[in-house]
Amino acid sequence: MNELIYDANHLKEFINILPDLGDLDVYFVSLSCRNKYLTEEERAIYELGRTEMFGQQIARSKDKLYRNIRRYESHPEAYTTKNGSVIPNKAMVCYLNIDTSSSLKAYKEFSGKINENMIELAHKAMLGQSIKETAKYLNKLDKTLMDCYQRAAETKKFIDIDFDIPKDKFGIVQGFLNEMKSHGVTCYVIDTHGGWHVLIDREFLKFNYNKSVEAANIIAKEILGDAKFEIVVNNNRMVPVPGTLQAGHPVKFWKFE
Repeated sequence: MNELIYDANHLKEFINILPDLGDLDVYFVSLSCRNKYLTEEERAIYELGRTEMFGQQIARSKDKLYRNIRRYESHPEAYTTKNGSVIPNKAMVCYLNIDTSSSLKAYKEFSGKINENMIELAHKAMLGQSIKETAKYLNKLDKTLMDCYQRAAETKKFIDIDFDIPKDKFGIVQGFLNEMKSHGVTCYVIDTHGGWHVLIDREFLKFNYNKSVEAANIIAKEILGDAKFEIVVNNNRMVPVPGTLQAGHPVKFWKFE
């Protein structure tokens, strides 16, 4: 069985802080396999290629979201690379969109893409051209729809600041959190394999947080010098899921108070 959830209660606690669903909203969750967690020798064996999302699912309630994530704990052969190798647990990550996804927005993008391809299919057929590439796309309608759901952000409860910095430099994150607290802003911290995500609750945000992000970058530069780091607003809105293992690292979260 794929090992994914290390603490079911912690996972449920995180799910509970997510924005509530509207009548036409769902949650979006996915798996990913990351080359960066493999050695050069392992990369040659597994042939992952580019980082890909797979196993995308939507959930229509918080209870169903928990059950959907549980389903990822399947037989190892359920997920394989393009060369047929079993995807290793050490490179697997479970990602969740911190926004709800709008079914209407997803449908609008999905229907546009499908209509374009149906027209292309008909045009090629009329001209006697090969329809193989268009047919290949149309045979993946399920993946196209899931991709549309991923991009169909609706309720944006949080702003996500991604601190991709060395794990022994939490003081940089602490300084940012103290700044948020001084303005009465509620934050949640997600401890990940390569750093931290700070989720800022928009409800209490009454000032320009971008200046605080800029200040954190200046402080990080002073501390880390020429070392590679990144402190940015995470615009893709996907975060590793607390309560699960991210390439073997137990992802945790807590409310900063």
